[in-house]
Amino acid sequence: MAARHQRFVSVGTRLSLGTTLLVTVLAALIYTGLTRSQWRATVAGKSKSAQMVGTLFGEIAATPLVFDDQKGIDEAIRSLMANQDVRGVRVARIDHGVIDEGAPLAEARREGFQGPLRWPWAGATSVSEQGPTLVLSQGISDSDGANIAQAVVAFSLEQELQDDAALSRRILITAAAGAFSLIVLLLLMARAFIVRPMRRLVKTAQSLEAGRRVSSGIDSADEVGALATALDTMARTVWEREAAIAQRNSDLKLVLDSVSQGFLLVNASGEMGPQRSAVLSTWFGEPPASNRFAEWLGARVKTFGADFELSFGQLVEDVLPLDLSIDQLPRVAECDGRRFSLSYKALTRHGTLSFENLLVVISDVTAEVERERIAAEQAEHIVLFQRLNRDRAGVMAFLREGTAIIDRLSRGGQSEATQWRDVHTLKGNASLYGMTTLAACCHGIETRLTNEGGAANEAERSTLTAAWAEIRARVDSLGGHADTLTVSRQDIDDLLERLAANGPRSELVPFVASLKDEPVTNRLLQLSDLARELSGRLGRGKPEVSLTDHGLRLPDERFAPFWASAVHVIRNAVDHGFEPVAARVASGKSPAPRLRLSCVRVNDVVELVIEDDGLGIDWARVAQKARAKGLAAESHSQLVTALFAAGVSTRDAASDISGRGIGLSAVKQVVEAMGGTVTVTSTRGLGTRFCLAVPLVAVSPRRRENAA
Repeated sequence: MAARHQRFVSVGTRLSLGTTLLVTVLAALIYTGLTRSQWRATVAGKSKSAQMVGTLFGEIAATPLVFDDQKGIDEAIRSLMANQDVRGVRVARIDHGVIDEGAPLAEARREGFQGPLRWPWAGATSVSEQGPTLVLSQGISDSDGANIAQAVVAFSLEQELQDDAALSRRILITAAAGAFSLIVLLLLMARAFIVRPMRRLVKTAQSLEAGRRVSSGIDSADEVGALATALDTMARTVWEREAAIAQRNSDLKLVLDSVSQGFLLVNASGEMGPQRSAVLSTWFGEPPASNRFAEWLGARVKTFGADFELSFGQLVEDVLPLDLSIDQLPRVAECDGRRFSLSYKALTRHGTLSFENLLVVISDVTAEVERERIAAEQAEHIVLFQRLNRDRAGVMAFLREGTAIIDRLSRGGQSEATQWRDVHTLKGNASLYGMTTLAACCHGIETRLTNEGGAANEAERSTLTAAWAEIRARVDSLGGHADTLTVSRQDIDDLLERLAANGPRSELVPFVASLKDEPVTNRLLQLSDLARELSGRLGRGKPEVSLTDHGLRLPDERFAPFWASAVHVIRNAVDHGFEPVAARVASGKSPAPRLRLSCVRVNDVVELVIEDDGLGIDWARVAQKARAKGLAAESHSQLVTALFAAGVSTRDAASDISGRGIGLSAVKQVVEAMGGTVTVTSTRGLGTRFCLAVPLVAVSPRRRENAA
């Protein structure tokens, strides 16, 4: 289409100019050739006539020249000058073949004639054209035939020039008339056979370009006809294809307007294609004048425009691999109380990996999210019901511990480290009791705190408070706060046995009082269930868990934080300790990981042992992480201290299970706050043993210092 930017000159104009120029040149060449030919013929005839006159003059003048009869010579010259064509004559003597350059024997000129009468003697008669004069050089011979004199006679060509000019004018007029007639004839033929059909072809092409269905109507059996036939065939093909494309576009529009999802294409400039689902305008309004996708959704969805532009720029500039760039694009948008999910597919140029268009699919998942929320609530409700039936005391302890954490977070004023530990502990407890919604909320806050630092903001604290209020409401609806006591058949049998034995009151009363405490076996079973659930989720196989409770019962109010902290040890044991099944078999271990949970009372101290046969602690990695945090890491005791420091983890990336370096720090804080200690022993490749030891009853800080 570059020709549109050039000055348009029609074929008819070009043919007219070309024909006129060609015929004019041909006419000029013919005119020049004819006039020159005619003049040469005229001069040739004049030359013959001059030679005859010269020969006659030579015969007349020969006798006077032989006898030096000047009078006869003059008479002969006067006789020659009587010829009106003769403009002048000069007779010079020849001596031994050489012209006497002295005074001529005779010379005569007509008035006004200034032409040359001297002429080189070549030994023979010669004729030369000199402007309007024809000069004849003629030898005069004696009776022996020897040249005795040269006669130079100048003949006038004026009449011939006049006649030639008149003839040239006639030839010019005739040539011009012929050329004009030929031009007109050629132009008429060109118009009839070339220009007019070409104009029809141009109009046909223009109509085709405008989208109209046309035909040239030319059927001549020549090149133009062949071109017209080809154009008509192409026009039919284009029209049929346009009709097919229009039908497909109509069908596509019908589909796009009928589906509940939003489909559109975004080109490399960020502009949307013309075809897109009608439902998009219902969701987000009409597109802006710029037709840019980021600007369209960015005006309705907070931060979407900037997030999309940043990731889309990386995609277009080929900064990252194509799949990775696609993964960076925003996937969720919330607008007017509705939630939308976005998926993307990069369309590349054929045969290359060069990005060309981005297919965007937008789905309204509001109802789906709501269904998932309701399903999650129902699932959590069922889990909570099952937990209450199996371990009411444990659920109550979970509620007390959770309420304390929520109260602390709501009041604010805590250090960032304390907030992190509380959120992490609440997440672990929520996961233990199947409260996945609360656990996910805690994990989101943890992620934000890890990425941005600082403390939980007001919106996050409000979200946690609302989620916790929902859990408490569920417990209330299930009658969870009823003042009940769980007593096993074995407990009743033991009590009856003691009564039958009529034992002393001093032993019977403490035993009955202990029935108000929580059985340790319930807590160990919870930890066992957590270990199995996490192990299966991480693909570590089904662990063999051994439980030893020694028949202990512990006051739930004092030991609720203790059991909550033990959750972190279980999560670390599974995530850091348990190897994949293939790795265990390759190292000569049994396919199933082994975990031992034991709780025993030694005098007035309760010891909880959590021991696995997994990988063991990578102390070199702990040292590396500790040094990065500025902690001492030279001795084993320093490494153990660093292991329980906040922010130290042997993982490079955090997950929703572990990797933030908060869990073990929370364990140490809780145990030490209860007046206890945490010890750890580990052998690389063989396993790890944690021992959490706390006094049975609370010890005042003063007594603790005195004991120390």
